[in-house]
Amino acid sequence: MLRSKSSPKGGPDEGLNETRENMQTATATATHPATPSPVVVAPQAVDGVTGTLAFWRLSGEVGVDQLTAAVEAENLAFPLPKAPSTTRALKRALDRVASGSKQMVERHPKGGYAIVHKGETEEHDLDYRQGLRAWWEQGETADEGHLAFDDETHPLCDAVRGAFAHYRVTFTSEDISLWLPKLVASLFAVALRTGGGFYLIPAPSVAAWDAWCRVFRQHTEHKLYNDIPALSSEGMLEAALDSIIEEAKTTIERQQRDIGDVGKRALKTKENALEALAEKLTIYEGILGRKLPELHKQTEAAKGKVSAALLIEDED
Repeated sequence: MLRSKSSPKGGPDEGLNETRENMQTATATATHPATPSPVVVAPQAVDGVTGTLAFWRLSGEVGVDQLTAAVEAENLAFPLPKAPSTTRALKRALDRVASGSKQMVERHPKGGYAIVHKGETEEHDLDYRQGLRAWWEQGETADEGHLAFDDETHPLCDAVRGAFAHYRVTFTSEDISLWLPKLVASLFAVALRTGGGFYLIPAPSVAAWDAWCRVFRQHTEHKLYNDIPALSSEGMLEAALDSIIEEAKTTIERQQRDIGDVGKRALKTKENALEALAEKLTIYEGILGRKLPELHKQTEAAKGKVSAALLIEDED
């Protein structure tokens, strides 16, 4: 399922479970013409609005604890990214310290990262010299350890320690950028542009998206936009239909790949992805006023192959 069953009652995304039943009922009872129609059968569409257009502009950073508290206060179910790992925090810390065009940060063969100084020899050849190396010395448990350096007396050690401590508890724009497509996917969005970045949030999920936008507006410098309604125009319907068909085909093809070469856990992931796709297709049938029987058939066929592979795994 795309939504956690443990969502707090009364939150903005509480209605998504009811939406599934409403959409399925509407899809079963509505009359769908044989030819494409600009009329939308969407139980929660109002005045010709099928949802909202979602996109964002990211800048700055936000504390992990600060954003977590704000999300919990809004009763939002979808989980935030995990706090940055020690490896990622160390790379960011060294990148901050190694400023300038003649310094770069490279992964070190012995572990961790090193600042590399780029220069030029007397013969005008490129010359690279290793500077400070830093790594995370793991303790006995996952929560224990410390930052280590190849030269503890190096003048940059304190700056690296400070930057490392900062990035361990901070979401950067990169973290949020990688996470946002997962968030809108949980809201049954479809990408309206190849590569993402511009999405249609269907009407049943608009309240949840509004709440996320409110959290980011109040607690970060990031801009999540939610005030452009997706009108039920013929062009919008065609774009949404094209997007859901393309997404479905890609998902079906990807989830059928390597079925015989992966383990039980990976097979369960594939099965869950196909179940989520079937659910999403039903929702968009209601929004678009179009049946998508061939995609349902292909999804079920793919799920059958995965289920058969799971049975073999259980027997083994």
